[in-house]
Amino acid sequence: MMTDHDPIENRDAIYPGLPRNIKEALEGPDADKWYHAYDKMIRAFEANKTWRPMRKKDVPHGTPSFDLGTTLSKKRGTGLEKIRVHVNGQRINNERARRDGDAPAEASTEHYRSSSPVASYESLCCQVAYAAATGQVLLQDDINDFYLLTRNEEPYTARFPPGFRKYLERRYPDGIPFDIDDSVLYIEGNLWGHPDAGRIAYEEISPFLRSLGFSPSPSDDCFFIRARPYPLTSATLTLIVDDITVSSDSDDADDIMRDISNR
Repeated sequence: MMTDHDPIENRDAIYPGLPRNIKEALEGPDADKWYHAYDKMIRAFEANKTWRPMRKKDVPHGTPSFDLGTTLSKKRGTGLEKIRVHVNGQRINNERARRDGDAPAEASTEHYRSSSPVASYESLCCQVAYAAATGQVLLQDDINDFYLLTRNEEPYTARFPPGFRKYLERRYPDGIPFDIDDSVLYIEGNLWGHPDAGRIAYEEISPFLRSLGFSPSPSDDCFFIRARPYPLTSATLTLIVDDITVSSDSDDADDIMRDISNR
């Protein structure tokens, strides 16, 4: 995995052939593959009304501004391209940045630690040990578009992520339908990396897991347990932001994952 802010100097040795940023990806030998991966993500944002372009002068006064980054990776075992636009965890604390959608290099920033609820190391060990002792199946997967299913509590703005202009030029060969130089992204949905995104998403999925019969452990809100007497079955589920691990009997584990995916 490589981000457009990655400081690793020998990245080519660690990530051979992986572009350094979106612009490089869309100009390289696998440009079509990267474009389709990027296009799929952007269209998901649009379908879920995650963001929309807005003229800088139309941004409501006092709207906070964040910086966006982009992560490029290839899925293990498949080689498929994967792109993720995310908040860098910096809230731009500068009135001109809020007004103009830009920030000077010397702008002060407030750094936030993510409040994403995650299962503890002890809970994960307990889950794996119990599955091994009882012969249960362990299934792990991430929830596609996990954050896109929820809305942010407070809209914010951001400059267009790196390489976005290159993407728009290819998507709209007859001309970009808005003035990208005079616009910012007005973001109302959740994006990876926003300080509150994980918490909001957890508050969305937790009641759903309860509807499936799971209850959180008294010691860990991200370690869920389900026991059924007839027939006697048990299942555990751990959450690490958008990664879910389920342990249960084979058929039951598949059913749980299917229910979550359908949600």
